Amino acid sequence: MAVADSPVMQQYQRIKAAHAGALVMFRMGDFYELFGDDALVASEILQITLTRRRTAKEGDAGVPMCGVPFHAAEGYIGKLLAKQHKVALVEQVETPEEAKKARGSNALVRRDVVRVFTPATLTEESFLEGKQAVLLAAVCGEVGALKVWSGALAWLDVSTGEVGVRAVAEEALGAVLAGLPVGEVLVAEGVPEPLLAQLPRRLVSVQDGLFAEASAQAALRRAYGLEEVAGLGLPDGVAVRAVGALAGYAELTQMGKMPPLRRPQVVAGRGRLQIDANTRRNLELTESMGGKRADSLLGVLDRSVTSAGGRLLARWVAEPLAVVAEIFPRQQAVAALVADVERREKLREALKQTGDIARCVSRLLLGRGGPRDLAVLRGSGLVLPRLMEILNGCDGLLGAHTAPLGGLGNLTALLARALADDPLPALVRDGGFIRDGFDNELDRTRQLQREGQDMLLALENREASVSGIGVKVRYNQVWGYYLEATKSQLNSAQLEGKEIPAQFVHRQTTTNSQRFTTAELMALERDLASAGLRAQQREEAVLAELVAAIKAHSVALLAVSEALATLDALSTLAEVAARYGWVRPTLTDGVELAIVAGKHPVVAAKVADFVANDCELSGGKFWLLTGPNMAGKST
Repeated sequence: MAVADSPVMQQYQRIKAAHAGALVMFRMGDFYELFGDDALVASEILQITLTRRRTAKEGDAGVPMCGVPFHAAEGYIGKLLAKQHKVALVEQVETPEEAKKARGSNALVRRDVVRVFTPATLTEESFLEGKQAVLLAAVCGEVGALKVWSGALAWLDVSTGEVGVRAVAEEALGAVLAGLPVGEVLVAEGVPEPLLAQLPRRLVSVQDGLFAEASAQAALRRAYGLEEVAGLGLPDGVAVRAVGALAGYAELTQMGKMPPLRRPQVVAGRGRLQIDANTRRNLELTESMGGKRADSLLGVLDRSVTSAGGRLLARWVAEPLAVVAEIFPRQQAVAALVADVERREKLREALKQTGDIARCVSRLLLGRGGPRDLAVLRGSGLVLPRLMEILNGCDGLLGAHTAPLGGLGNLTALLARALADDPLPALVRDGGFIRDGFDNELDRTRQLQREGQDMLLALENREASVSGIGVKVRYNQVWGYYLEATKSQLNSAQLEGKEIPAQFVHRQTTTNSQRFTTAELMALERDLASAGLRAQQREEAVLAELVAAIKAHSVALLAVSEALATLDALSTLAEVAARYGWVRPTLTDGVELAIVAGKHPVVAAKVADFVANDCELSGGKFWLLTGPNMAGKST
């Protein structure tokens, strides 16, 4: 739908042309406005009134428009994202006064896109669920000599920096995707139609240029700070293009900023059990047929005490390991925690005191974090020595994930010195989150705020004593602070041969008094007037220094986050195994299957007198169970 060509609409059209695939929310005063087709779409989803913008240039018909208050925009954006729309947020990047000063009285305020929201590139806490990941995926490949497509599937969690990639054949793509909590899929132009048919269409975004080898490699070099991408250990050029496209897309949506990315995890083709979408749905691994998490296998297993641990456990359930050598270390760790009840209880109690480190780091380094994200990092860091003490002497996976916990001592000490006691404010602009005594300049500014009246009184007493005139410090909105001497005081001083001090600068004569100022009083007035603003600016500067320290420790922080999530997932499995009396199965690479007194975990968790069953499928013997629904086949 065409919009009119008034100056502000021309500005809107330029921005819309650059973000044609997104709904453009255009800041105008206290509202974000949507125009044309965007307004038609948004008004229906958001259930807000559709109006029309009418001017002489736009004609009688006008342009469809709708708007939302700027202070409530986040909730509306969330509703648009839930319907799989992208949103380009346009802000006024200068004030009307700045525009007039720079380009004349009729200058249009400059506006620009400050953020592109998409379903899989979110970092804000309000858009994310603690125990649910939302991945950005990329599919890249080529048709070989036998006219068979093969390629790579890569994924990225922008909120935590997790990156993974695996080789994938065309027939397996749907099954692999079904096991990932994908919120968006990037593909290049020219992907074969049978392949596209396997993708969830409403989530697909065609981003051809990002998959070009040169641009993909450049994006990876920027994201990881490398001169050559070979150091990432990606298996081939197709994997490089897939992961590079993710990095490039994340950079675009975050307007040039990037969260810290973990080293890509390369998953072997047979390292995970492939489960097609229909089988996955019928097995009810992560949600029941009715869409309920509580009635699924994950619902029974998830007793995690951290958000990151809950997300990792969900991935383990959705993508079961298929290699005995990888399964055994997990079994060993779970068995150790089942056997050592005291250690398990202490571990889980300590883990409860840690926070979602990876998401906090991502927000802070993208410029969206706040004081409470810093508090999470401080609080988590203070718990790490206790966790290391609890896990002392552990080997295997438990020992391997204890080692990274010792790398944050200096950062934790810095945050403990810098941050005020909890609770900290939610927003930086609220102030007061830096501890008194940490920064001298901030302390001086705060002292001005707290002790300003005492300083004015001291100046008044000093000037009255030195001059011999009983001057008083007064204030009004027109003159600000001044020294006032009554006519009787001045007459008495004159009779005593006292002169008005040279440092007294005359400001005003009234019927009954004269008003003066001094260089010292003017300096103090300036300090007092700007103390609040300077305190806020100084706290923001200290925050920037702390974020720089966090960036320098980002690799260690992400390693700690991964370790805590793994420890939580392992201890959760141990807790559930102990609660239900489950035993550790013996696994082999053969085709034997022998279950003694087995129980369906979901049904047994809900039925107290569940009857256990044996199942022997070894020696080439197989059973095919048939019968009507409710006959108990699944148990």
